[in-house]
Amino acid sequence: MSVFTQVELELRDIEIVEEVLAEMFGGKVENCIDCPLPIRGYRGDDRSKLAPTNKNYAPPCHLIVRKENIGAASNDMGIHRRSDGSLTAYISGYDRRGKLNEKWVNEVKAKLKTKYAEKMVQRQAKRAGYKVSREIRHDGTVRLRLKRRR
Repeated sequence: MSVFTQVELELRDIEIVEEVLAEMFGGKVENCIDCPLPIRGYRGDDRSKLAPTNKNYAPPCHLIVRKENIGAASNDMGIHRRSDGSLTAYISGYDRRGKLNEKWVNEVKAKLKTKYAEKMVQRQAKRAGYKVSREIRHDGTVRLRLKRRR
């Protein structure tokens, strides 16, 4: 059975997180904000039925990327929103390789945070009356330019 890594996110806007996950995984995100759904292991088992103390446990989640959209021998990935609005990601460290792979978990976490920050800046800049242009540099970094609308 795969171990789900619980990743506390410093992100609060679940709609932006959904947009980012859709970009990362080809638009395949289930939105279960009103009625959270269980995430499944690679054999299709419901991880919310396990005891919360079990390392394989994951609660029902509000955003889900199903294993079919992550890769072979993968588990679902979920985002759970707590009552205080904080978000926790449940990511299996066994995805993509079939053995514990902390690099995969860290890549997902980093990409999620980076893309979230970019979208948050774009949203706030547009609300403040700026036109936003995006440039991807040769080293892979993203540069946002803000220009005041006239």
